[in-house]
Amino acid sequence: KTGNRKLTFTVVDKNESSIWYYMQPSILKLVELTPDLASVAVTAEESLFAVDDTAQLQVSGLLSNDAAADLTVASIVYESSAPSVMSVDQNGVVNALQLGSATIKATVTMNGVVKEGSIDLRVISALDRIEMSLDQESIYVGGQAKATLLAYATDDTSFDLEGIPVTFTSSDPSVATVDSNGVVVGKSSGRTVIRVSVIFAGVEKSDSREMVVTVPPQTFVYDFSQIGLDGASGTPAGF
Repeated sequence: KTGNRKLTFTVVDKNESSIWYYMQPSILKLVELTPDLASVAVTAEESLFAVDDTAQLQVSGLLSNDAAADLTVASIVYESSAPSVMSVDQNGVVNALQLGSATIKATVTMNGVVKEGSIDLRVISALDRIEMSLDQESIYVGGQAKATLLAYATDDTSFDLEGIPVTFTSSDPSVATVDSNGVVVGKSSGRTVIRVSVIFAGVEKSDSREMVVTVPPQTFVYDFSQIGLDGASGTPAGF
C-alpha cells in the first residue's frame, strides 16, 4: 500500500557479526506501480460471413499482473488487411463486402504501452448444404462413433464450419447420445437418427444419418480339461 514506512536493514560481515543501521532519511515513501498492458486479443462471434453481413468485434487485454485491462481508458485503432473484402470502422464494426479473406488488426495504446491483436475473417458465398458422415454407422452399447461435417457454398466450393455454431441431436437419446463435438455414444440396443443443423446468414441447413446400436456378443470360456475323452477317437466325449 502507499504511505510511509520505517525500514531496518541488517548488514552481515565476513565473521557473521551483525550491526544494525538505519536508512537515512529514515522515512521511505512507497509508491504502488501501475501494471503495464501485456497483451491484447480480438474476438468475434463468428469468423465466417456472407456478403453484407456486419459484426461487432470485441477487444480485450491483460495487464502484466494477469488482471483484465480496462480498455475504456485506452486508444484503439482498427485496420483491415483487405478493405475491399472486409471493412472495419473505428468502433470495431466489420462489414463483409465481397468474397475473400481479411485480417483485422487492433492497435491498443494504454499508458504509453502499445500492443496489437488480430483476427482472421472470411467472406463466403451463401451456404448451400452441409453433409455429415459417421465413421461407424453401427456401434455396440458403450461404443462410440464420430461425425464429420463438410459445408458447401452456392458456388459448390467446400469449406469447414469453424466459427459457425453447429447443433447435434439424437432422435432417441436412450439409444445413443451425441455431444456438441459430434461424438456419438451407444446407450442401448436400437436405432436412432443423428441430426446436425447449422444456421448461417439466417438460413438453416441440416443433414442426418441413422445409427444402429447393438449389444456386444458374449464370450464364453469352456474348460475342455473337465470333459472325458472318447477312447476311440481321442475327442471330447459328446462331440
